[in-house]
Amino acid sequence: MTIRVFIVEDDRMVIETYREILKIHGFELIGWSYDGEEAIQKLKEMKPRPDVVLMDHRLPMKSGVETTLILLRMDPHLKILFISADATAKSAAMASGAVGFVRKPFDLKEFVSTIKQVVEKG
Repeated sequence: MTIRVFIVEDDRMVIETYREILKIHGFELIGWSYDGEEAIQKLKEMKPRPDVVLMDHRLPMKSGVETTLILLRMDPHLKILFISADATAKSAAMASGAVGFVRKPFDLKEFVSTIKQVVEKG
Protein backbone atom coordinates (compact mmCIF):
# COMPACT_ATOMS: atom_id res chain seq x y z
CA MET A 1 0.00 0.00 0.00
CA THR A 2 1.31 3.41 -0.96
CA ILE A 3 0.90 6.05 1.73
CA ARG A 4 -0.77 9.24 0.44
CA VAL A 5 0.62 12.45 1.97
CA PHE A 6 -0.65 16.04 2.01
CA ILE A 7 1.77 18.76 3.17
CA VAL A 8 0.77 22.03 4.88
CA GLU A 9 3.93 24.18 5.05
CA ASP A 10 4.65 27.82 4.19
CA ASP A 11 8.34 27.37 3.30
CA ARG A 12 8.72 26.28 -0.33
CA MET A 13 12.20 24.87 0.26
CA VAL A 14 10.89 22.69 3.09
CA ILE A 15 8.13 21.40 0.82
CA GLU A 16 10.71 20.54 -1.83
CA THR A 17 12.79 18.71 0.78
CA TYR A 18 9.74 16.75 1.95
CA ARG A 19 8.84 15.95 -1.66
CA GLU A 20 12.26 14.41 -2.24
CA ILE A 21 12.21 12.45 1.02
CA LEU A 22 8.71 11.15 0.32
CA LYS A 23 9.55 10.19 -3.25
CA ILE A 24 12.71 8.31 -2.25
CA HIS A 25 10.81 6.35 0.40
CA GLY A 26 7.87 5.38 -1.82
CA PHE A 27 5.20 7.74 -0.47
CA GLU A 28 2.71 9.42 -2.80
CA LEU A 29 2.49 13.20 -2.45
CA ILE A 30 -1.11 14.07 -3.35
CA GLY A 31 -0.91 17.79 -2.63
CA TRP A 32 0.43 20.66 -0.60
CA SER A 33 -0.59 24.07 0.56
CA TYR A 34 1.27 27.11 1.82
CA ASP A 35 -1.23 28.25 4.48
CA GLY A 36 -4.09 27.00 6.61
CA GLU A 37 -6.89 28.50 4.52
CA GLU A 38 -5.57 26.91 1.34
CA ALA A 39 -5.22 23.56 3.14
CA ILE A 40 -8.86 23.67 4.23
CA GLN A 41 -10.06 24.48 0.70
CA LYS A 42 -7.91 21.80 -0.92
CA LEU A 43 -8.95 19.11 1.54
CA LYS A 44 -12.64 19.84 0.90
CA GLU A 45 -12.15 18.78 -2.72
CA MET A 46 -9.48 16.12 -2.24
CA LYS A 47 -10.34 12.60 -3.37
CA PRO A 48 -8.92 10.26 -2.34
CA ARG A 49 -8.13 11.65 1.10
CA PRO A 50 -4.55 11.63 2.34
CA ASP A 51 -3.44 8.91 4.73
CA VAL A 52 -1.49 11.54 6.64
CA VAL A 53 -1.18 15.33 6.71
CA LEU A 54 2.24 16.82 7.53
CA MET A 55 1.37 20.05 9.38
CA ASP A 56 3.63 22.98 10.18
CA HIS A 57 2.90 24.99 13.32
CA ARG A 58 3.52 28.57 12.17
CA LEU A 59 1.48 29.25 9.05
CA PRO A 60 -0.01 32.33 7.39
CA MET A 61 -3.78 32.84 7.65
CA LYS A 62 -4.40 30.15 10.30
CA SER A 63 -1.94 28.45 12.64
CA GLY A 64 -1.29 24.74 12.36
CA VAL A 65 -3.40 24.19 15.49
CA GLU A 66 -6.36 26.19 14.10
CA THR A 67 -6.06 24.39 10.77
CA THR A 68 -5.91 21.00 12.49
CA LEU A 69 -9.09 21.71 14.46
CA ILE A 70 -10.97 22.63 11.28
CA LEU A 71 -9.61 19.73 9.23
CA LEU A 72 -10.58 17.25 11.94
CA ARG A 73 -14.11 18.68 12.08
CA MET A 74 -14.29 18.08 8.33
CA ASP A 75 -12.83 14.57 8.58
CA PRO A 76 -12.46 13.12 12.11
CA HIS A 77 -10.47 10.15 10.75
CA LEU A 78 -7.72 12.34 9.28
CA LYS A 79 -4.26 11.69 10.71
CA ILE A 80 -2.25 14.86 11.26
CA LEU A 81 1.46 14.75 12.05
CA PHE A 82 2.85 18.05 13.31
CA ILE A 83 6.37 19.01 12.28
CA SER A 84 7.86 22.05 13.97
CA ALA A 85 11.09 23.50 15.32
CA ASP A 86 9.06 24.94 18.19
CA ALA A 87 9.05 22.23 20.88
CA THR A 88 6.58 24.27 22.94
CA ALA A 89 3.99 23.68 20.21
CA LYS A 90 3.78 19.96 20.96
CA SER A 91 1.18 20.12 23.72
CA ALA A 92 -1.12 22.41 21.71
CA ALA A 93 -0.67 20.24 18.61
CA MET A 94 -1.54 17.05 20.46
CA ALA A 95 -4.47 18.71 22.26
CA SER A 96 -5.85 19.83 18.88
CA GLY A 97 -6.02 16.23 17.68
CA ALA A 98 -2.65 15.61 16.03
CA VAL A 99 -1.54 11.99 16.23
CA GLY A 100 2.15 12.76 16.41
CA PHE A 101 4.81 15.44 16.63
CA VAL A 102 8.24 15.58 14.97
CA ARG A 103 10.67 18.27 16.01
CA LYS A 104 12.83 20.00 13.37
CA PRO A 105 15.58 19.35 12.65
CA PHE A 106 14.74 15.66 12.52
CA ASP A 107 16.57 12.43 11.87
CA LEU A 108 15.56 11.20 8.41
CA LYS A 109 14.98 7.58 9.43
CA GLU A 110 12.95 8.65 12.44
CA PHE A 111 10.86 11.01 10.26
CA VAL A 112 10.00 8.28 7.73
CA SER A 113 9.35 5.75 10.48
CA THR A 114 7.02 8.16 12.31
CA ILE A 115 4.96 8.76 9.16
CA LYS A 116 4.54 4.99 8.71
CA GLN A 117 3.66 4.48 12.39
CA VAL A 118 1.03 7.25 12.30
CA VAL A 119 -0.67 5.66 9.28
CA GLU A 120 -0.50 2.13 10.71
CA LYS A 121 -2.17 3.21 13.99
CA GLY A 122 -5.51 3.58 12.26
